[in-house]
Amino acid sequence: MLTGNLLMSLAGQLFTTCGLPGAYLNRARPLWGVLARELVAGECLEILRTGAEPDPDASVKVVRYKTAKYTVEHPLHIGGLLAGAPPRLLEAYSGYGLPLGEAFQLRDDLLGLFGDPARTGKNPADDLVATGPPP
Repeated sequence: MLTGNLLMSLAGQLFTTCGLPGAYLNRARPLWGVLARELVAGECLEILRTGAEPDPDASVKVVRYKTAKYTVEHPLHIGGLLAGAPPRLLEAYSGYGLPLGEAFQLRDDLLGLFGDPARTGKNPADDLVATGPPP
């Protein structure tokens, strides 16, 4: 967890010192904070769901906040805002980015459970052990 915190901090530093004029950075700076908060919210939702009864809607919410917004939607928005994209284009980024991010995470989860560890580098039991049996 500490490594993740360090990397998020370094990413923020890179963002603010990338050499773009301040006026450009100010377009996207508020979204940087949203990205960080939603990532933490997704992680918290996942922890709160651990061991709970299966709930597809709650699981999709975790995937959306933990992965889809953080890895696809918000980076698309940040790039768009830096370039001066209009709101309609940002909406299109969301329409593309959220389903793509969700699909990425769901595929990753399936590969984690059923994939060949020699090809995926993942032990199929890791996620099952981490979540534990239902109460």
